[in-house]
Amino acid sequence: MPRHGRDLAWEGCLNVRDLGGHATQDGGETAYGRVVRADSVRQLTDAGWRAAAEYGIRTVVDLRGDHELRDDAPGELPLDVVNVPFLEADEDKWNAIEKEIEAAVAAARDDAAETRDGGDRRDCG
Repeated sequence: MPRHGRDLAWEGCLNVRDLGGHATQDGGETAYGRVVRADSVRQLTDAGWRAAAEYGIRTVVDLRGDHELRDDAPGELPLDVVNVPFLEADEDKWNAIEKEIEAAVAAARDDAAETRDGGDRRDCG
């Protein structure tokens, strides 16, 4: 089985990593090419966006809270963006976040089925 690199070089980001290869509780490991974590993708250069697109990134999950967004308002991004300010969440927000997570898990299952048929999906967050 080939080893994958975890650290990714996307111009404009200082810290981009594929979260594949981590041990799971059931003895397996997380899949490469499914979830990428990064610092502020809004700082990516054109070359950085090309690298993200070539890697297969389609969705950004922005975990910043409302106070962070006020100080650094979201700019235009060439991808789908979902804001999930989980550190500031009250019970109502947690319920909404939980529904979004459940929807994302269902979508990932659908994507996994598509991947078996030759498709692929990668998210960044």
